[in-house]
Amino acid sequence: PVDLVHFEDPLEAIADDHARVRAACETIDRLARADTPEPGDLGEVISFMENRLPLVLRDEDDDLHVLLRRRCDAEDEIEKTLLRLRDDHVKATSAMPGLLAALRDIGNTGRAATFEEQNDLVQFASALRKHIIVENAIVLPLARFRFTEDDRAELRDHMIARRAAALKG
Repeated sequence: PVDLVHFEDPLEAIADDHARVRAACETIDRLARADTPEPGDLGEVISFMENRLPLVLRDEDDDLHVLLRRRCDAEDEIEKTLLRLRDDHVKATSAMPGLLAALRDIGNTGRAATFEEQNDLVQFASALRKHIIVENAIVLPLARFRFTEDDRAELRDHMIARRAAALKG
């Protein structure tokens, strides 16, 4: 079920999700280096890529960034940053199917990642980390400053609905 308490402040929920993304990046790096990948690590990263990360990206693209565009003044100069973040999302989304296929194969065979898979996994994790830095250093502080209570309520409601739909799906 959707944890409504967790989403009392949607910006804190997004910050919490960013912490989960950083933790998943550590696990991705560990899998890339492992001679014998841990099944728990594989399951964790596959679940993250299939379930959590798509929700985080949609929270940002469909609501957080839209609300920022609505609330920010020209002096905030946020558009260039939001376009860069959207590009990051497109790249991450397009990389995930290949990474998931590789991770499933690694899990099914018990083998280590190939050199190419290692590079792809490490680059993916590195790109996510850089993305989270920008979100946490620029986007979330600006949202905390600019968002109204109605904006926060709208973001919260959409995040809850998105997670409820994912549970049904």
